[in-house]
Amino acid sequence: MIATRARLAVGLLRLTGVENVSDLEVDLEKTLREPEPAKWLTIQTRLRGAWLEQVPKRLENAVKHDLAVADRLTRQVPLVKDVLRSHPGEPAMASRQNEADAYRRWLKEVRRAESNAAQ
Repeated sequence: MIATRARLAVGLLRLTGVENVSDLEVDLEKTLREPEPAKWLTIQTRLRGAWLEQVPKRLENAVKHDLAVADRLTRQVPLVKDVLRSHPGEPAMASRQNEADAYRRWLKEVRRAESNAAQ
């Protein structure tokens, strides 16, 4: 049961794009082959650090620079949504708003070009 949860946690970390997941995965597999309490404590500490420090930092960076990534992160990892308190709105809404604004700008340019061509 613990091994399954640890593997799932590592897999989710990989999906969120956290760095050095491969190292954690290798250490987890070593611990599964040679289980010792000290090794499990190390794995637990590293997983906790990744979830409580690295994932929120990644989400905060994504909110500032890439709303699509932020949207995916909040869907995969709802427990880190606290990072969004300092940013109004959901990343999905902001991302869609940016897409709509870009479409309106494009449409305006197309209409202006058509108008100039008709003259």
